[in-house]
Amino acid sequence: MRQDAEIEAITQISSDNDDDDDDDDDDSEEEVEVTKHDGVSYLITTHNPNRTGKPANRDDAPLSRKERDSAMDPIALKPRMELERDLVRLKIVRRRREARDKKWEEDKKAREAAHAAAQARAQERLEALKNKGKGGRKPGAKVGKPRPPPKSSSASAATGPEVPPPPPSSNATSDS
Repeated sequence: MRQDAEIEAITQISSDNDDDDDDDDDDSEEEVEVTKHDGVSYLITTHNPNRTGKPANRDDAPLSRKERDSAMDPIALKPRMELERDLVRLKIVRRRREARDKKWEEDKKAREAAHAAAQARAQERLEALKNKGKGGRKPGAKVGKPRPPPKSSSASAATGPEVPPPPPSSNATSDS
């Protein structure tokens, strides 16, 4: 049915064009564009109850959130905007405080490390002063009996024990 109506409409358009060609001269030709459809989708009419589309009368349709906000009185929006600005300011302040606290903790750790190093140096100096009259020991050296020097086995076996030469005596020079 519908196909027949469309075919008749197309044939009337083409017959009207043929009639126009006979009546008019070749100077003024008006062409009617016939739309070419892809497939058969234009022939099939379906009704989808779930598809709402846009309402017929846009004035009666409910406003979107952005439209409602723009239509609202700016004086009524002022507290809301102030609240948003305050929240942004609070976020910025919170970030600054966190950065400041982090820096303070790092400085505190550095001060504690410097204090511990100074304490260690002071302790070493104190030990050095205590050991100053005791043979010049190094700070941190063990206090106790002094050890004899280590004996080397190869040098002492070949030459024998080293004996220091006797000190020159004052009597020997007067006898001669």
